[in-house]
Amino acid sequence: MYEVTVEATFSSGHYLRNYRGKCENPHGHNYKVQVTLAGKELDEAGLLLDFKLLKQVMRPVVDYLDHQMINDLEPFTTINPSAENLARYFYDETNKQLIKETRAPVPSMPGQVERYDYEYERNGTRNLFLFCEPQAGWRHIAVTEQRTMHDFAHQMKWLVDEGYPDADLIRVVLDNLNTHKLASLYETFAPHEARRIAKKLELHYTPKHGSWLNMAELEFSVLSRQCLDRRIPDETTLICELQAYEDRRNAAKAKRRLARLHARISNIRKILWRYFTDHPGRCCAGYPATN
Repeated sequence: MYEVTVEATFSSGHYLRNYRGKCENPHGHNYKVQVTLAGKELDEAGLLLDFKLLKQVMRPVVDYLDHQMINDLEPFTTINPSAENLARYFYDETNKQLIKETRAPVPSMPGQVERYDYEYERNGTRNLFLFCEPQAGWRHIAVTEQRTMHDFAHQMKWLVDEGYPDADLIRVVLDNLNTHKLASLYETFAPHEARRIAKKLELHYTPKHGSWLNMAELEFSVLSRQCLDRRIPDETTLICELQAYEDRRNAAKAKRRLARLHARISNIRKILWRYFTDHPGRCCAGYPATN
């Protein structure tokens, strides 16, 4: 396994809401951000990926926070700018890049893998909205240029009108971003239309201190490995690739692997519970022993 790591620094101020201690007051930090890319194969130039490309992706995100009061910036107007939420922010801002070939790749043939030149041309980025219903083995991916409240509102309209047109109520489990709120509907549509859509939605946010390892993140992991691990030059190609992936996975009702994973996690929890119940003098990280 090969890895490429790039690093950037920035200085900003922040404070933590609903926190009892010194950090509830405004103060500053010098931050260091590291982004690591891992892969199993190198190109003909002996590179996993040009580190300059990673720097170009990371730099605008870092500049947005540099010498600012982070609490005044989206999405931290509604969530705490903790180290964990900052890490999540950098992850979310790493959207799918559109990378165009500058020279035609050499197709694979018996005894030779596909070859492509290490030169490429950046062609912008796109944001991906993903819906999934794990128990039904269904998912849908939409491509947008940005991730604003208007983009979110249009996706919720699609979910109500096209995804589940016959449903009386749709419970949506989603992460707690500032754009993920019903108010986005009223910022985008006329009041009566926004009300019509909102009446069919029931939003449930993942807990602030809960695990981000949810079903959508698992589906994104599969998507990255099966569809996005290649150079995609433009939005049209990206949409076609995602549609093919979506159709194939939905036709197969792909859900068994995720179900097995959750069953395995459930079994591990049961084993740990039994062990620490039988051995009260021991404890695992974050859980004190009881007498």
